[in-house]
Amino acid sequence: MRFRQLQLRQANHLRRGHQQLLDRRGPEQRGGSGTITVAVVQNPHMTNIAKLTPAGFTASHPNIKVKFVTLDENTLRDQVTKDVAAGGGQFDVVMIGPND
Repeated sequence: MRFRQLQLRQANHLRRGHQQLLDRRGPEQRGGSGTITVAVVQNPHMTNIAKLTPAGFTASHPNIKVKFVTLDENTLRDQVTKDVAAGGGQFDVVMIGPND
């Protein structure tokens, strides 16, 4: 049961991130394919999400590649803050913890 809940939660996070990515692109770029860059904290919970991606999200969205960037929490928060402030768009999805 817990494994399935993690799969569903992870798939929902990535689905929302992909939709946000598509929303930022013009109509000519909205093909339902591409790469999502996901920033995650280096901890067991987030590592499990990365491991579940092939069986969860990728299985149901084969044209979308998921690239994980794994960093310690302080580095991740710093990079995300700088990226957002500069409008860089380095990450499509950021998952720091179960509530972030």
